[in-house]
Amino acid sequence: MSLPVTTQTSEVDVSRALNALDGEYICVNWGSRHVGPGIGVIVGITPAARRAVGMWPAAENVTDRLFAALDEHVENADPESRPKLIKIHDALSGTARAL
Repeated sequence: MSLPVTTQTSEVDVSRALNALDGEYICVNWGSRHVGPGIGVIVGITPAARRAVGMWPAAENVTDRLFAALDEHVENADPESRPKLIKIHDALSGTARAL
């Protein structure tokens, strides 16, 4: 197995990329006293960036995961707990559909 070949990116290209992403996807601190002028330091990422890479789940994804987990619990529940879990599932699914 071989490792991928990497190439160096110029400082100009890095600055252009930081500038393009600044605001919408990342928060850049430009030329602080800790770094030289014109040098950008990433100090944060935005919710839009998290959504773009799947780190900020959409409401539908959260709901799908909730029902998948609940379905699993219903499937593995003991006979006494199963009816209660089914009622919870039915109540939640009715509420989710109404939204």
